[in-house]
Amino acid sequence: MVQADSADRTLLHGAAKHGLLECVEDLLVMGADLERVDCCGRSALHLAAISGRTEVVQMLLE
Repeated sequence: MVQADSADRTLLHGAAKHGLLECVEDLLVMGADLERVDCCGRSALHLAAISGRTEVVQMLLE
């Protein structure tokens, strides 16, 4: 079971939004769901993009 907050955001969402590149990489290696969306329909990629986290965006697109 995946833990999520009240907005249905996971650790991957938070790490991507805040530009925590190593955390994003570790979470993906551990099997985090890249396709999961929050209550507003935003994925980790969306949150990284709207937060200006270009390095995270590039990683998630690879």
